[in-house]
Amino acid sequence: MKTKLSMSQDPWAAATRQVIAQVAYPLVDLGSQGSSGGDRLTRLPVLPRAREQPSVPGAARWPVVVAKWPLPESPNRTLAGRASWVNAVAIAPDGSSCATASHVRTVRIWRADGEPVEIQRAHTDWVRDVAIAPDGSRLATASHDHTARIWTTDGEPVATLQGHADWVNAVAIAPGDWLATASHDRTVRIWRADGEPAEILRGHTDWVRDVAIAPDGSWLASASSDATVRIWGNDGRPITILRHDGAVKAVAIAPDGSWLATASNDHSVRIWRADGRPITTLRGHAGRVRGIAIAPDGSWLASAASDHTIRIWSLGEPTACAAIVRLQSAINDVTFAAPDLVIACGGGKVYAFELSPRDHEAAADLGRVHPSGETGHAGCVGGRGR
Repeated sequence: MKTKLSMSQDPWAAATRQVIAQVAYPLVDLGSQGSSGGDRLTRLPVLPRAREQPSVPGAARWPVVVAKWPLPESPNRTLAGRASWVNAVAIAPDGSSCATASHVRTVRIWRADGEPVEIQRAHTDWVRDVAIAPDGSRLATASHDHTARIWTTDGEPVATLQGHADWVNAVAIAPGDWLATASHDRTVRIWRADGEPAEILRGHTDWVRDVAIAPDGSWLASASSDATVRIWGNDGRPITILRHDGAVKAVAIAPDGSWLATASNDHSVRIWRADGRPITTLRGHAGRVRGIAIAPDGSWLASAASDHTIRIWSLGEPTACAAIVRLQSAINDVTFAAPDLVIACGGGKVYAFELSPRDHEAAADLGRVHPSGETGHAGCVGGRGR
């Protein structure tokens, strides 16, 4: 007669019980719409003696989400190396490293395998955001100490950006020689590469939570607690206003600059053309959406929310929720390190997930899906973190 797992004194059984206690939360309610096969498969490698992921048919329409690094809740493994809140994550253009921003006033740089290589300390309050230049030559940070800072990639300070009258919530680096910052003081500021101020963008009536710059540097978008996203020319000229039903926490611009995505406290992600016309609304999150990211090839969108989930959306036809990953804490930020590699952060942890296999035919160009510009499919039926 087989011994019950809960009663066995075998070392393997004891280790398995420990793992199940740590990662059992995605295994409940297996029949619910909020569950995902990939969600559960993600945890399988942490079980003792589990050597390989189960085979997945190559014809699968949607990806299975597989943990790239051992999960932080796995025994004897903590990727972030800290207990403090991780606010934001940025990926080097060549994918060789990433940087994280934390409540403990530090920015950390990590190798692709999740090992730390550098710690930068200079801010005197929470570091709220981090961005890496498109050419990988430098990085920038935004802090509650009312400043943004520019650094070399090996941690040497370059400039301190001073002028905001309140928390600096977000920073973005343009191709070329300028930066943009977003602040609680309701402004967006444009700065030269040497840290000298260039433009002040006024118009938001509440905190500005996030900022993103188009790939060609010709325009930028800012997201605010006033429930709007504003699009500006790189000279500070206002272009158009996009509206949500709640505070907007994050904005991301497509790799080709033809569309953008916004994330809101109204639990939705909305996709818009660059001229402000709506394309579709993605619903399914049960909490505030804090972060969004678009894959480098424009085929997938990842959203992270306070409901402890990351959702992967296919931008093919139909636009739909392709996978859900359920984690132990709210997720603050999410980004793509490659077309099929997602990096997320929340609590004191950093996660990496692969999308495998991928159906390239399902990941059609977004502009081809809704050529009329009308609101499309509602998506899943149920991060830049801010």
